[in-house]
Amino acid sequence: MLNFHEPIADVKMPPDIGTHIADDTHKEIDRIKVFLSDGFSEARVCGPNALVSKVVTITPAQAEFILDGYNHDNRPLKPGTVDKYAAVMGRGDWILTSQGVSFSKDGYLNNGQHRLAAVVASGAHVRFTVTFGEDRGAFQYLDTGRNRTAADVLAIAGYTSCAALAGATRLAVIVDQGAGFRTQVAAFTAAQLLTKVETDKHLSEAARAFHTTNKNIKTSPSSLVFAMARINRMSKQTAEKREEFFAQLANGFNLGPKSPVLKLRECLRSRNIMPKQHRPSQTYINLTIAAAIIKAWNAYVAGRGVSFAWKAGEPFPIPA
Repeated sequence: MLNFHEPIADVKMPPDIGTHIADDTHKEIDRIKVFLSDGFSEARVCGPNALVSKVVTITPAQAEFILDGYNHDNRPLKPGTVDKYAAVMGRGDWILTSQGVSFSKDGYLNNGQHRLAAVVASGAHVRFTVTFGEDRGAFQYLDTGRNRTAADVLAIAGYTSCAALAGATRLAVIVDQGAGFRTQVAAFTAAQLLTKVETDKHLSEAARAFHTTNKNIKTSPSSLVFAMARINRMSKQTAEKREEFFAQLANGFNLGPKSPVLKLRECLRSRNIMPKQHRPSQTYINLTIAAAIIKAWNAYVAGRGVSFAWKAGEPFPIPA
């Protein structure tokens, strides 16, 4: 039985878990100090017109150390940007790029304060390219805090052909919401488009495959990716039939004079399927091209000719 008159020091206590956490944090800080010291030293040795870049994993404790000790006279943090980056990092979807964290010759953080703040907020360990030796004046051109485009967000999430994928995804959202001929459409956030890509694998698959078709006909990448994705997702035809259609569209081989694929190739090249209205929006043009591709597919499946024009009052075509 414990005698409460005994000194508390005589009682055996459980290990102090917090001590181990503190020890690990001290080790992380020691490592980042050595890393930064080496980087600054190498940049000085390389001379005034050279940069030194290294790739390193930065922990939340290390990111906080850098922000506390080196982030002077930078622009105010934008909480929305930090939250957006932190969400990507928290999912483990942040990808290593050439633009990460950079320091000036005199030891200031030039670029990356939002990324480092996101590391702290997310609790994630994130790999960055860290550059030493920039001119301090360069910081005004870096990490400007501009809103990332949908293509930027898709790239961060690890997708490829991101400009075409972003445009195609926007078309997909518009059509799925029931947009028709000359419908006015609202703007979509990059986060909304990322969610759409994540829930429709056909869009990212089409973005990886569209180059083979597009290099010969030179149409709108967004329209082609969207049409490919929609056909692959909604058509009841076999995969072989779909592959055959897009192969013929790409190479133009063995097409008879009445082939809808031949007619589509000619229309895309001459751009005579473009709307006749005065100054149509780019969104409307891209939807018109996508509709023509799907109509050509339907004609190809049915073995007959058809007009490729997307007419007033007509719903967006559904792949056969």
